[in-house]
Amino acid sequence: MKLLLALILVSVLFPITAFAQTIEFIGGEFYDWGDVKPVESPLHTRIRITNTGDKALRIFSIKAGCGCTTAPLDKDLLLAGDTANIDVRLDLRNFSGAIEKDLTIMTNDPEARNIVYKLRANIIEALSKLPNYFPYGTIKLGEMAEAKVIVKNHSKEDITIMKIARTPKGLKLNIKEGLVIKAGTEIEITAKLKPSKVGKFESSITIMTNTIDMPRLSISGWGRAVEN
Repeated sequence: MKLLLALILVSVLFPITAFAQTIEFIGGEFYDWGDVKPVESPLHTRIRITNTGDKALRIFSIKAGCGCTTAPLDKDLLLAGDTANIDVRLDLRNFSGAIEKDLTIMTNDPEARNIVYKLRANIIEALSKLPNYFPYGTIKLGEMAEAKVIVKNHSKEDITIMKIARTPKGLKLNIKEGLVIKAGTEIEITAKLKPSKVGKFESSITIMTNTIDMPRLSISGWGRAVEN
């Protein structure tokens, strides 16, 4: 009898609540921009979510997988049947090829505390570089550092190099303004630099082109000079 009374007392003081929040993404659980060009950055889309349950759904936060993504929410409390919007912005800088980013939505739903939404895009660059920088490596002070990068034209049009900016001024390149990179072909860029002191040294070039799809291409480089 005492046990029964105790159970009744517990149920009164601490009622068991049945949670029935359910978050649903209108249009699916990922968004794919498909093929895009770097000049289209940043990409935008609006994600709509609905609470299809019969209890209030609280969204505590939305965390992006990288600093390249922002996703503000227009409201964080969704009553049964309510809809909210997430305005997504994805910065394409420093990315190429197929990318996938996560948005983690944190809620009060005990069955789905953390919900992951996928963002996808395939970045088609008119010009690609391999490797992404000039790898000078380690050299002795007084020697000439040399590194190479392959630049490929992936577009269907010839691309002309209109201007080349370089740092430092002593950086020597094997390419000149006016060079035409034929459609579907590649060129090898050689950079030579003689560091003036021991330690880390860097270089940078920016190639301005005649294509709106990729008006400029930047290539950095670094290495280390040691005592002779």
